[in-house]
Amino acid sequence: MARVGYGARQKAYRRTMQALKQSRMTGAPVPVVPKAATVTAPTVEAKTVFVWPRMGLRCGIAEYVKHLAAVSEGSAYCRVTGEIRHAEHVVLVLMPSLNEPIPLIISFIQRVRRLGTRVTLDVHHLTVGQNVFAPLIREADDTVWHLPSMPGLAGGGRYVPLPVPALPQPAVPRVGGLTHFGLGHSSKRIPVMARVARDLGTRLYVYGDRNREFVPPELTPYVSASDSYPSDAELARLLRQHDVGLIGRARWSTEVQLNGSASARFFAGVGLPAVLDLAPAHEDLVEVFDVVPYDDLAQVVARVRLLVENADYRAEAIEKLRRYAEAASPKKVAEQMHITVKR
Repeated sequence: MARVGYGARQKAYRRTMQALKQSRMTGAPVPVVPKAATVTAPTVEAKTVFVWPRMGLRCGIAEYVKHLAAVSEGSAYCRVTGEIRHAEHVVLVLMPSLNEPIPLIISFIQRVRRLGTRVTLDVHHLTVGQNVFAPLIREADDTVWHLPSMPGLAGGGRYVPLPVPALPQPAVPRVGGLTHFGLGHSSKRIPVMARVARDLGTRLYVYGDRNREFVPPELTPYVSASDSYPSDAELARLLRQHDVGLIGRARWSTEVQLNGSASARFFAGVGLPAVLDLAPAHEDLVEVFDVVPYDDLAQVVARVRLLVENADYRAEAIEKLRRYAEAASPKKVAEQMHITVKR
């Protein structure tokens, strides 16, 4: 399959945003797709087609797509440049930093709907005040967001929770300590998690790509960071070795970008209690996990200590995770999205 480089796609994306802004101001139509965005892809025939822009990428959203596809009847993957035939449902997975230019996606939606195929927008990121997906919402049959506040802020669509993957729960030797899992980013607040480990006299075990670079040198004695993205079975084994999970989520410096936490669902999937940052990304998890502000280090330390030392409190936390994992299984989430599931 022919590909277009990341730089070319970014330039095309910027041109698209300028065109959309001009269209809103003047009423002029959005121009045709820039040539730089043109790629080719094979024909896809399946009952349910998941359209995902970055095949082979390992991240929380890519794992989300994989788990939904696994429970869907007759599923396949495609890009917006592909030709789809005989599909009942197309699930178009969207996040601003990875997607093709908006006009290309609009053209794809229109082409698919002319075939009588249902199109669902599955949107994972929303920057408040910059809803670049508004033109797409008008074109699709349905729009799904993964935080309760997103539909109101975006002016359309509905909330469906992220699914909890069905992960193995092997008996493993206890290593103890704290753990974090995810794709490395400055917003994940790894230095705060490392300070929690330091103050508790333990270690923070971090799994996933590009996390090591966010550990301050003075905190490296308290952190063990891998630079690989484990398989589901390996991740389940790794997470269950530890006492408590941690997930930080800072606000971006110039804007508020909302997205749900796929990593938290992995903790629920293996029944590992976790302390999450009090942040918009976790607004639908406050009844499931312990959620406290990471700006208050003492409060985070106290909540972790409670989960480690109070057996009754820990047992109650694990039971909440079990109930949530059952209610938000991939099959039940797929059904909420009107995806035909395997029987």
